[in-house]
Amino acid sequence: MVDFTQMKGIGKFLIISFSIIIFDSARSEMQFTYDYSLMEDGWSFLPDPPESFKSTKSAKYSIGYVGEKYGLIIGKSDLELELLRNTEPKDVSLDVTTDEVDLYYNFGENAYLQLGFFNQKPVDQIFNCYGFGSLTIGSCEDSDIQISSTNPIYQDLNGALISLSAETKSYSISYIKELSGVFIQEASLGITSTEHIYDWKTPIEDISSPFLLGLSFEGQTLGDLIDQTLNRLPQRDLWKLYQVNFGFKGDLIQRDRVSLFYEASFRLFKFDDYEKVKETPSFNTKLRLGLRTDVNKISLEFYGDIYQHNLIGFQPITFNQRTEHQFDRKYGELGVNITYKF
Repeated sequence: MVDFTQMKGIGKFLIISFSIIIFDSARSEMQFTYDYSLMEDGWSFLPDPPESFKSTKSAKYSIGYVGEKYGLIIGKSDLELELLRNTEPKDVSLDVTTDEVDLYYNFGENAYLQLGFFNQKPVDQIFNCYGFGSLTIGSCEDSDIQISSTNPIYQDLNGALISLSAETKSYSISYIKELSGVFIQEASLGITSTEHIYDWKTPIEDISSPFLLGLSFEGQTLGDLIDQTLNRLPQRDLWKLYQVNFGFKGDLIQRDRVSLFYEASFRLFKFDDYEKVKETPSFNTKLRLGLRTDVNKISLEFYGDIYQHNLIGFQPITFNQRTEHQFDRKYGELGVNITYKF
Protein backbone atom coordinates (compact mmCIF):
# COMPACT_ATOMS: atom_id res chain seq x y z
CA MET A 1 0.00 0.00 0.00
CA VAL A 2 1.25 3.48 -0.87
CA ASP A 3 2.09 5.62 2.17
CA PHE A 4 0.98 9.11 1.10
CA THR A 5 2.58 10.69 4.17
CA GLN A 6 6.02 9.79 2.79
CA MET A 7 5.44 11.23 -0.66
CA LYS A 8 6.31 14.71 -1.85
CA GLY A 9 3.62 17.02 -3.22
CA ILE A 10 4.19 16.21 -6.88
CA GLY A 11 4.10 12.45 -6.16
CA LYS A 12 0.73 12.72 -4.43
CA PHE A 13 -0.59 14.85 -7.28
CA LEU A 14 0.46 12.23 -9.85
CA ILE A 15 -1.11 9.32 -7.96
CA ILE A 16 -4.42 11.17 -7.65
CA SER A 17 -4.31 12.25 -11.31
CA PHE A 18 -3.63 8.75 -12.65
CA SER A 19 -6.35 7.32 -10.40
CA ILE A 20 -8.84 9.69 -12.01
CA ILE A 21 -7.95 9.32 -15.68
CA ILE A 22 -7.90 5.49 -15.73
CA PHE A 23 -11.69 5.69 -15.44
CA ASP A 24 -11.89 7.95 -18.50
CA SER A 25 -12.16 5.17 -21.05
CA ALA A 26 -13.76 7.26 -23.77
CA ARG A 27 -12.00 8.52 -26.90
CA SER A 28 -8.57 9.89 -26.05
CA GLU A 29 -5.26 10.89 -27.58
CA MET A 30 -1.70 11.40 -26.42
CA GLN A 31 0.53 14.37 -27.15
CA PHE A 32 4.23 15.09 -26.80
CA THR A 33 5.57 18.67 -26.70
CA TYR A 34 9.06 20.12 -26.86
CA ASP A 35 9.59 23.82 -26.18
CA TYR A 36 12.90 25.70 -26.42
CA SER A 37 13.45 29.40 -25.76
CA LEU A 38 16.53 31.60 -25.51
CA MET A 39 17.75 35.16 -24.98
CA GLU A 40 21.09 36.88 -25.66
CA ASP A 41 21.79 40.32 -24.22
CA GLY A 42 23.30 41.44 -27.54
CA TRP A 43 20.04 41.03 -29.46
CA SER A 44 19.00 44.60 -30.27
CA PHE A 45 15.51 43.57 -31.46
CA LEU A 46 14.55 42.54 -27.89
CA PRO A 47 14.22 44.87 -24.88
CA ASP A 48 17.46 45.49 -23.00
CA PRO A 49 17.49 42.82 -20.26
CA PRO A 50 18.40 43.52 -16.63
CA GLU A 51 22.07 44.42 -16.33
CA SER A 52 23.32 41.04 -15.07
CA PHE A 53 21.30 38.94 -17.57
CA LYS A 54 23.70 37.76 -20.30
CA SER A 55 21.82 34.79 -21.74
CA THR A 56 18.92 32.48 -20.99
CA LYS A 57 18.14 28.99 -22.27
CA SER A 58 15.07 26.96 -21.41
CA ALA A 59 14.16 23.49 -22.67
CA LYS A 60 10.91 21.78 -21.69
CA TYR A 61 9.56 18.32 -22.48
CA SER A 62 6.00 17.31 -21.70
CA ILE A 63 3.75 14.36 -22.43
CA GLY A 64 0.02 14.40 -22.02
CA TYR A 65 -3.20 12.43 -22.14
CA VAL A 66 -6.36 14.10 -23.42
CA GLY A 67 -9.63 12.24 -22.88
CA GLU A 68 -13.26 13.19 -23.32
CA LYS A 69 -13.64 14.24 -19.67
CA TYR A 70 -10.10 14.34 -18.27
CA GLY A 71 -6.62 15.35 -19.33
CA LEU A 72 -3.20 15.04 -17.75
CA ILE A 73 0.05 16.73 -18.83
CA ILE A 74 3.40 16.05 -17.14
CA GLY A 75 6.37 18.27 -17.92
CA LYS A 76 10.02 18.65 -17.00
CA SER A 77 12.25 21.56 -17.95
CA ASP A 78 15.70 23.00 -17.41
CA LEU A 79 16.27 26.75 -17.17
CA GLU A 80 19.81 28.11 -17.53
CA LEU A 81 20.31 31.77 -16.60
CA GLU A 82 23.78 33.19 -17.27
CA LEU A 83 24.06 36.04 -14.78
CA LEU A 84 27.31 38.02 -14.60
CA ARG A 85 28.12 41.05 -12.44
CA ASN A 86 30.99 43.51 -12.03
CA THR A 87 31.31 42.87 -8.28
CA GLU A 88 31.76 39.70 -6.26
CA PRO A 89 30.29 37.24 -6.67
CA LYS A 90 30.77 37.98 -10.36
CA ASP A 91 29.10 34.80 -11.64
CA VAL A 92 25.66 34.23 -10.10
CA SER A 93 24.33 31.98 -12.89
CA LEU A 94 21.35 29.78 -12.11
CA ASP A 95 20.51 26.26 -13.32
CA VAL A 96 16.93 25.33 -12.43
CA THR A 97 15.03 22.06 -12.85
CA THR A 98 11.25 22.32 -12.99
CA ASP A 99 8.65 19.56 -12.60
CA GLU A 100 5.10 20.37 -13.62
CA VAL A 101 1.80 18.48 -13.55
CA ASP A 102 -1.52 19.74 -14.92
CA LEU A 103 -4.85 17.95 -14.56
CA TYR A 104 -7.83 19.00 -16.68
CA TYR A 105 -11.56 18.37 -16.32
CA ASN A 106 -13.99 19.04 -19.17
CA PHE A 107 -17.22 20.69 -18.00
CA GLY A 108 -18.66 20.50 -21.49
CA GLU A 109 -19.62 23.40 -23.74
CA ASN A 110 -15.92 24.14 -24.33
CA ALA A 111 -15.17 24.92 -20.65
CA TYR A 112 -12.39 23.33 -18.59
CA LEU A 113 -11.01 23.24 -15.06
CA GLN A 114 -7.23 23.07 -14.69
CA LEU A 115 -5.38 22.04 -11.51
CA GLY A 116 -1.62 22.52 -11.53
CA PHE A 117 1.47 21.79 -9.45
CA PHE A 118 4.79 23.46 -10.30
CA ASN A 119 8.04 22.68 -8.44
CA GLN A 120 11.36 24.47 -9.09
CA LYS A 121 14.71 23.39 -7.65
CA PRO A 122 17.99 25.08 -8.68
CA VAL A 123 21.49 23.75 -8.27
CA ASP A 124 22.94 25.18 -5.05
CA GLN A 125 24.96 28.35 -5.59
CA ILE A 126 28.40 28.42 -3.93
CA PHE A 127 30.50 31.59 -3.85
CA ASN A 128 34.17 31.87 -2.89
CA CYS A 129 33.91 35.66 -2.48
CA TYR A 130 31.21 38.17 -1.69
CA GLY A 131 31.15 41.95 -1.80
CA PHE A 132 30.23 43.75 1.41
CA GLY A 133 29.94 47.32 0.20
CA SER A 134 33.45 48.44 -0.79
CA LEU A 135 34.95 45.39 0.93
CA THR A 136 35.43 41.97 -0.69
CA ILE A 137 35.65 38.99 1.64
CA GLY A 138 36.66 35.48 0.59
CA SER A 139 39.36 33.45 -1.13
CA CYS A 140 39.39 35.02 -4.62
CA GLU A 141 42.15 37.22 -6.07
CA ASP A 142 40.22 40.44 -5.43
CA SER A 143 39.47 39.71 -1.77
CA ASP A 144 40.47 42.20 0.93
CA ILE A 145 39.91 39.79 3.82
CA GLN A 146 39.94 36.00 3.95
CA ILE A 147 37.83 34.23 6.57
CA SER A 148 37.80 30.55 7.49
CA SER A 149 36.03 28.54 10.18
CA THR A 150 36.65 25.25 11.98
CA ASN A 151 32.95 24.91 12.78
CA PRO A 152 31.85 21.50 11.36
CA ILE A 153 28.59 22.94 9.98
CA TYR A 154 30.66 24.70 7.30
CA GLN A 155 32.69 21.65 6.22
CA ASP A 156 30.62 21.13 3.08
CA LEU A 157 31.57 24.63 1.89
CA ASN A 158 35.09 23.30 1.19
CA GLY A 159 36.62 26.70 1.80
CA ALA A 160 33.92 28.70 0.00
CA LEU A 161 32.37 31.69 1.72
CA ILE A 162 28.63 31.32 1.10
CA SER A 163 26.25 28.62 -0.16
CA LEU A 164 22.65 29.29 -1.23
CA SER A 165 19.87 26.74 -1.72
CA ALA A 166 16.28 27.30 -2.83
CA GLU A 167 13.02 25.68 -3.86
CA THR A 168 9.57 26.89 -4.88
CA LYS A 169 6.26 25.01 -4.89
CA SER A 170 3.29 26.43 -6.78
CA TYR A 171 -0.34 25.28 -6.68
CA SER A 172 -2.87 26.67 -9.14
CA ILE A 173 -6.48 26.37 -10.22
CA SER A 174 -7.85 27.89 -13.43
CA TYR A 175 -11.06 28.10 -15.43
CA ILE A 176 -10.56 27.96 -19.20
CA LYS A 177 -13.22 28.80 -21.78
CA GLU A 178 -12.97 28.36 -25.54
CA LEU A 179 -14.62 31.21 -27.44
CA SER A 180 -15.72 31.87 -31.00
CA GLY A 181 -14.59 35.49 -31.24
CA VAL A 182 -12.80 36.87 -34.25
CA PHE A 183 -9.56 37.55 -32.37
CA ILE A 184 -10.14 35.80 -29.02
CA GLN A 185 -10.51 32.03 -29.18
CA GLU A 186 -9.68 31.26 -25.53
CA ALA A 187 -9.90 33.07 -22.18
CA SER A 188 -8.68 31.91 -18.77
CA LEU A 189 -8.92 33.03 -15.14
CA GLY A 190 -7.09 31.46 -12.22
CA ILE A 191 -5.18 31.80 -8.97
CA THR A 192 -1.74 30.54 -7.92
CA SER A 193 -0.10 30.18 -4.52
CA THR A 194 3.70 29.79 -4.45
CA GLU A 195 5.82 28.85 -1.44
CA HIS A 196 9.39 30.18 -1.53
CA ILE A 197 11.92 28.22 0.53
CA TYR A 198 15.47 29.58 0.75
CA ASP A 199 18.44 28.79 2.94
CA TRP A 200 22.06 29.90 3.06
CA LYS A 201 25.06 29.59 5.33
CA THR A 202 28.34 31.40 5.76
CA PRO A 203 30.99 31.62 8.50
CA ILE A 204 30.56 35.41 8.27
CA GLU A 205 27.64 34.99 10.68
CA ASP A 206 29.98 33.63 13.35
CA ILE A 207 32.13 36.77 13.55
CA SER A 208 31.54 38.10 17.07
CA SER A 209 34.81 39.85 17.92
CA PRO A 210 34.10 43.53 18.77
CA PHE A 211 37.54 44.38 17.42
CA LEU A 212 36.85 42.86 13.98
CA LEU A 213 33.28 44.14 13.76
CA GLY A 214 34.47 47.62 14.66
CA LEU A 215 37.08 47.86 11.89
CA SER A 216 36.31 50.82 9.62
CA PHE A 217 36.30 50.69 5.80
CA GLU A 218 35.56 53.94 3.95
CA GLY A 219 33.50 55.29 6.82
CA GLN A 220 31.57 52.11 7.64
CA THR A 221 32.35 49.43 10.19
CA LEU A 222 32.75 45.81 9.19
CA GLY A 223 29.75 44.97 11.35
CA ASP A 224 27.51 47.41 9.47
CA LEU A 225 28.72 46.17 6.08
CA ILE A 226 28.01 42.57 7.07
CA ASP A 227 24.52 43.40 8.37
CA GLN A 228 23.61 45.36 5.24
CA THR A 229 24.72 42.57 2.91
CA LEU A 230 23.25 39.63 4.83
CA ASN A 231 19.91 41.46 5.02
CA ARG A 232 19.79 41.45 1.21
CA LEU A 233 20.25 37.68 0.97
CA PRO A 234 17.08 35.61 0.44
CA GLN A 235 15.11 35.39 3.66
CA ARG A 236 15.23 32.02 5.39
CA ASP A 237 11.67 32.19 6.70
CA LEU A 238 9.15 30.76 4.25
CA TRP A 239 7.16 33.35 2.32
CA LYS A 240 4.38 33.10 -0.22
CA LEU A 241 3.34 34.86 -3.39
CA TYR A 242 -0.35 34.83 -4.27
CA GLN A 243 -1.32 35.76 -7.80
CA VAL A 244 -4.43 36.20 -9.89
CA ASN A 245 -3.87 35.08 -13.48
CA PHE A 246 -5.95 35.91 -16.51
CA GLY A 247 -5.22 35.65 -20.19
CA PHE A 248 -6.45 35.60 -23.76
CA LYS A 249 -5.22 33.87 -26.87
CA GLY A 250 -6.23 33.60 -30.47
CA ASP A 251 -5.31 33.75 -34.14
CA LEU A 252 -4.97 37.17 -35.76
CA ILE A 253 -4.49 35.96 -39.34
CA GLN A 254 -5.01 32.52 -40.90
CA ARG A 255 -3.74 31.56 -44.36
CA ASP A 256 -3.98 27.91 -45.39
CA ARG A 257 -1.96 26.04 -42.76
CA VAL A 258 -0.17 29.08 -41.32
CA SER A 259 -1.53 31.28 -38.52
CA LEU A 260 -0.29 34.47 -36.90
CA PHE A 261 -1.23 33.98 -33.24
CA TYR A 262 -0.94 35.82 -29.94
CA GLU A 263 -1.17 35.05 -26.22
CA ALA A 264 -1.64 37.78 -23.60
CA SER A 265 -1.07 36.90 -19.94
CA PHE A 266 -1.61 39.10 -16.87
CA ARG A 267 -0.52 38.52 -13.26
CA LEU A 268 -1.58 40.43 -10.13
CA PHE A 269 0.52 39.84 -6.99
CA LYS A 270 0.09 39.80 -3.23
CA PHE A 271 3.14 39.05 -1.07
CA ASP A 272 2.73 37.24 2.25
CA ASP A 273 5.50 37.36 4.92
CA TYR A 274 8.00 38.73 2.40
CA GLU A 275 10.50 41.22 3.85
CA LYS A 276 11.06 43.57 0.95
CA VAL A 277 14.30 45.52 0.50
CA LYS A 278 12.77 48.37 -1.52
CA GLU A 279 9.73 47.91 -3.75
CA THR A 280 8.06 44.80 -5.15
CA PRO A 281 6.09 44.60 -8.42
CA SER A 282 2.31 44.51 -8.01
CA PHE A 283 1.72 43.01 -11.46
CA ASN A 284 3.36 41.60 -14.56
CA THR A 285 2.26 41.12 -18.16
CA LYS A 286 3.51 38.85 -20.91
CA LEU A 287 2.74 39.09 -24.62
CA ARG A 288 3.55 36.26 -27.03
CA LEU A 289 3.38 36.76 -30.80
CA GLY A 290 4.20 33.98 -33.24
CA LEU A 291 3.61 31.91 -36.36
CA ARG A 292 2.05 28.45 -36.28
CA THR A 293 1.81 25.79 -38.95
CA ASP A 294 -0.04 22.48 -38.65
CA VAL A 295 0.91 19.49 -40.78
CA ASN A 296 -0.98 16.27 -40.12
CA LYS A 297 -0.43 15.54 -36.41
CA ILE A 298 2.43 17.99 -35.92
CA SER A 299 2.07 21.62 -34.84
CA LEU A 300 5.13 23.89 -35.14
CA GLU A 301 5.33 27.37 -33.59
CA PHE A 302 7.95 30.12 -33.71
CA TYR A 303 7.33 32.87 -31.18
CA GLY A 304 8.65 35.87 -29.29
CA ASP A 305 7.80 36.77 -25.67
CA ILE A 306 7.93 40.17 -23.98
CA TYR A 307 7.58 40.53 -20.18
CA GLN A 308 6.96 43.89 -18.53
CA HIS A 309 8.58 43.12 -15.16
CA ASN A 310 11.14 40.43 -15.88
CA LEU A 311 10.10 36.86 -15.02
CA ILE A 312 8.18 37.29 -11.75
CA GLY A 313 4.92 35.33 -11.82
CA PHE A 314 6.24 33.04 -14.57
CA GLN A 315 9.55 31.73 -13.16
CA PRO A 316 9.06 31.99 -9.36
CA ILE A 317 12.59 30.91 -8.41
CA THR A 318 14.12 34.05 -9.93
CA PHE A 319 12.65 36.50 -7.38
CA ASN A 320 13.99 37.17 -3.87
CA GLN A 321 15.63 39.95 -1.85
CA ARG A 322 18.95 39.53 -3.65
CA THR A 323 17.38 39.92 -7.12
CA GLU A 324 14.52 42.28 -6.25
CA HIS A 325 16.17 45.29 -7.92
CA GLN A 326 16.19 43.49 -11.30
CA PHE A 327 12.41 43.36 -11.64
CA ASP A 328 11.67 46.87 -12.82
CA ARG A 329 13.03 45.96 -16.26
CA LYS A 330 11.48 44.40 -19.34
CA TYR A 331 12.61 41.00 -20.57
CA GLY A 332 12.26 39.27 -23.95
CA GLU A 333 13.06 35.91 -25.53
CA LEU A 334 12.54 33.87 -28.70
CA GLY A 335 11.35 30.29 -28.86
CA VAL A 336 10.12 27.30 -30.82
CA ASN A 337 7.42 24.81 -29.84
CA ILE A 338 6.71 21.43 -31.43
CA THR A 339 3.65 19.34 -30.53
CA TYR A 340 2.98 15.83 -31.85
CA LYS A 341 -0.40 14.18 -31.25
CA PHE A 342 -0.83 10.42 -31.53
